[in-house]
Amino acid sequence: MNILIAFLVFFCQPVLWIGLIRNYLNYRKRINRERSLFNTAIYRSNNEFRHFIVSFILLGILSSIISVLLGIILPTNFIVLYEILLLINLLLIPTHLMPITITFISSIVYMLFGNVDYLNQYLSLNLNMNKTNNQNLLAFITVILIISSLYYKWFGGKMNSPQIYYNQRNTKKSFLYF
Repeated sequence: MNILIAFLVFFCQPVLWIGLIRNYLNYRKRINRERSLFNTAIYRSNNEFRHFIVSFILLGILSSIISVLLGIILPTNFIVLYEILLLINLLLIPTHLMPITITFISSIVYMLFGNVDYLNQYLSLNLNMNKTNNQNLLAFITVILIISSLYYKWFGGKMNSPQIYYNQRNTKKSFLYF
């Protein structure tokens, strides 16, 4: 029963669903842009979705295993703050996900205002809101840096579509961002 509840909690997260919607919209935008510029789609497969699933599932499992092995305990206030900042990132900047920046910002805000018991005060959830050591936040930031570097090594600069610009003679030229 606990495993079922854990899966339900995992799939009920708004970050997952907004991330899926964001990736689909980015995919459609890229396909439409490539079809209008090149009269064909450069990469018709949904690479955005595949990268999202790999980063969300495989790298999430890898970071969870590393966190359990290192004994990283994150407070509920920090997790809620991290999720809220991640949602804001997904909604306001739909083409870029910044996990390292979000981790740093949420760590700094937690260290400054971490004693605030806002969840139990407003929602009456009776959660444990004890502060944890800052070493846990540092270890979490290190895990995020390692996992992000793996992601950028595997997927960085691959499957980019060319960008079009006009030169001095007003002819179309294409180039790739790396």
